[in-house]
Formats: sequence, C-alpha cells, structure tokens
Amino acid sequence: MNLINFHPPSWYANYKPPKNVQLVGDHHIEKGSIVILGGAGGVGKSLAITSLAVAGATGGEWFGLKVHKQFKTMVLQAENQNTRLKNEYENYDISELDDWIKISEPPECGFSFNSPQFLASLKSESEKFGPDLVVLDPWNHIAASDDMQSHIKALGEIASVWPTGEKNPAVLIVAHRRKPSPDRDPDGSDLMHEISGSHKITTIARCVFALVKIPNTSLVKVHCCKNNNGATGDLGFWEYVDGYYLPRCHTATQRGKNEDMLQAIKDILVEPMKQPDLVRGLEVATGKSQSTCYAALKKHEAYLEKIGNEVRLKGSKQ
Repeated sequence: MNLINFHPPSWYANYKPPKNVQLVGDHHIEKGSIVILGGAGGVGKSLAITSLAVAGATGGEWFGLKVHKQFKTMVLQAENQNTRLKNEYENYDISELDDWIKISEPPECGFSFNSPQFLASLKSESEKFGPDLVVLDPWNHIAASDDMQSHIKALGEIASVWPTGEKNPAVLIVAHRRKPSPDRDPDGSDLMHEISGSHKITTIARCVFALVKIPNTSLVKVHCCKNNNGATGDLGFWEYVDGYYLPRCHTATQRGKNEDMLQAIKDILVEPMKQPDLVRGLEVATGKSQSTCYAALKKHEAYLEKIGNEVRLKGSKQ
C-alpha cells in the first residue's frame, strides 16, 4: 500500500464523489469533513444545532441551505441541562425525531477524550446509533489549551472514535467567539477570525459558519465565512420562533441591485431599535453604504416614528 498516491489531471477530472456524502447545502456539510459553527455566548448556537438536527431528520432546509438526504445526528454537549433541552424539543413532533437524533446529557467528568474509558463508551454509543453528523459542543471543553498541538491532539482523539470511509461522519464543532473589542468591527468572511482559536481550528475546517446577534433585536445574521468546495457568503437574517429559525430579511446577493429598501427596513425593524443599529442592519442586508442607508431612512421617514432614543414602524404595537 502506497503512503501517498499521485494521479494525472484526467483522473481528477473524471473523479466521481461517493454517493450520499453531501448532507447540507453546496458541500457546506458533508460526511468526512470538519465544520465549525461560531458565535458569541447567547447568540443561539445550540438552537441552530437543534434546528440542524431536526432538518436532518425531517428534510427541508437549514438557514436556507438544502438538506440533501435524511441523516442521523449525534450531539455530544456539555453545557445544556435537561430543562433547556426540554424547552427546545417540546415544540417538535418527537415521533419523527427519536430514530434520527441522540443528545448527551453533560458528561459528569466532562469531555474526557484522553480517557480510554470515555472513548470506549463514546465509540460504543456511536456504533449502536451510526451517526452521519456528530456535533461537539463546545470546543473549549475538548482542546486542553489554545495551541496548535492541543488542537491536533484533540482532533486525533476525536477521529479515533468514528470509522473511516463511507461511514465516517461529518464533525461539526461549536466554538465561542473571542471577547469583543471596540477596535474590531468584523463582517463577512472576517467573522471567521473572531472565533476563539480561529487561527488553528479554522485552517483545519472545510466550512465555517458564524452567527451574529443584531443589537436590540431578536434577529441573528448567519454568514458562511469559508467553504472549500462550494459557495460562501451571507445567509440572511433569521429569527427563532417556536423551534424554527424563520427568514426575516434576505441578503444583498439574494435581492440584487434593485433592493427594496423600504421592505428591508420593515424586515429588520421587528421591534424598536436605535437608529445606528437599524442602519447597521440595513448595510449588512442590502450591501449599501452607511450614507445611503441613512438617506433611505430619511426618504421613508413617513413610515417611522421615534420613541425616546429608538425608532419603530409607525402604527406598530411594539
């Protein structure tokens, strides 16, 4: 057996990817790959994982990305207690989910990937269930420290649990965002560099998602910062309602150059917010400049009213 194989361009041009590898989107999540979901505490990462697992069990979409096949999700998590998970899953038809989703209670000894007993137990549970997607939530409970050697060691221990080849699941790592700084105001693909340990784990991942809370609203902006084999970019604004993330505003790419600014204002202004926050949301949603967004608010001021230091849609009951 060769330790390394070389092929001519024609071999790669005629290469046919294995069937049933792609799970979600344009190669965003596929079996055998590492994916990262990053965001600040409280932004909704765990809810996003729940909605992904449910989408895998029932079909449909996840943040607008197509689910290509029904798949099993195993969630190894250390932060959500039983009451929190009850609140998340009681919104769904559980009869559709039990055969497709397994979630751990927080392990008593944490994520002890350096323990042979822990690894054996995890491997046994995995062999019984046969997941297509494994979620590790959160990453800072796995890597011993924030250096490359610790990250590589942790990934090696993780890889030892699951089989290789066609049964090798996708691994989604949930990671926290670095502490915010007034000197940084990242957006787009730059959000990837705000993930804790980003200069290590994002180089290993094939796809990176970032969740950003829009201040003073219930909206979350979703961005695909990296996708080695497919499309990247904004996935729009979303709001979590009764177990599902619902689209609230499209991206500039989806709307095109002839953006309906008034509709964007209505989509974002689901509750009162300060004008600078509204302008920031419009910039992200439409791709327009700050001055253009302020001008749009002036143009459509007949639809708006001020309440203290905030603005809301006129006639709303917010």
